[in-house]
Amino acid sequence: MCSPGGWIGGDEVATQLRYLRKEQPVASDLIPWKRQTPAEYAAEYAAQEEQRHRDSEEFQKRYAEVTGKICGTTLEEKPDDSTLGLVEFLSTEGYSPIQHPTAEVNRDGSFCSGRLGPGKYYLYFRKGSGASRSAAYFPGVGDRVKATAVEIGPGQTKSDIIFKIPQQKKYSVRGIISINHESGLDLQGAELLLISLDGAPYSGWYGQAIDFQSTSFFSKVKYFDLEDVLPGRYVACISVGGRNWFTYKDEVNVTDHMKFISLQLEHSK
Repeated sequence: MCSPGGWIGGDEVATQLRYLRKEQPVASDLIPWKRQTPAEYAAEYAAQEEQRHRDSEEFQKRYAEVTGKICGTTLEEKPDDSTLGLVEFLSTEGYSPIQHPTAEVNRDGSFCSGRLGPGKYYLYFRKGSGASRSAAYFPGVGDRVKATAVEIGPGQTKSDIIFKIPQQKKYSVRGIISINHESGLDLQGAELLLISLDGAPYSGWYGQAIDFQSTSFFSKVKYFDLEDVLPGRYVACISVGGRNWFTYKDEVNVTDHMKFISLQLEHSK
């Protein structure tokens, strides 16, 4: 009701706002409430439903006048019909990696966003998981630095976007994790994370659980192997579900071959 940038409608909301702002009430605010008969209630309810319908149509019309849409077609180099992709719309002003506007890609490759605020957006395509995972920025690049932003204005719909999705090679990121304290042998909830530094949303992250409780000759050293990683810049770290543990982060640039890294999980003692 009080959020900036929205629209205020309805007598009841206007009354509440006058009260919150400590303004003088108008005559309609002071009309005493009286119990209605069933017939009066039904008639008023029908009138309110009709008014809500008119208000909704007016809202949608006004909302469309100040927002825009981005529509187009994806062209996959090697399409896989087993799953449908998503196109994500990432504001160049900043966005949440987890929650942001998305649109499903239809069987014919077409897509269309919901209503977007005026501005510039990166279009990010993602599809599948593991070996079948693919992702790209518009117009068909793997790095956001090389991406082309699409701009829309109030009331504008861009429907001529051709989004080419190239076939991408994938690589492995392997390495070892060492711990510096015996208490780590009972560690639970540890996970290796590989997080995109190229602005890719949450779907661009990779993870693998690490079991420090398994018995082996090298109990303080664990090996990990992340397969099918898309090219790009990442930071590798370890997420631990306990206190007093921290890890040094290591930047990984996945380019044209397998990467091997080493991480240390330390206890503050």
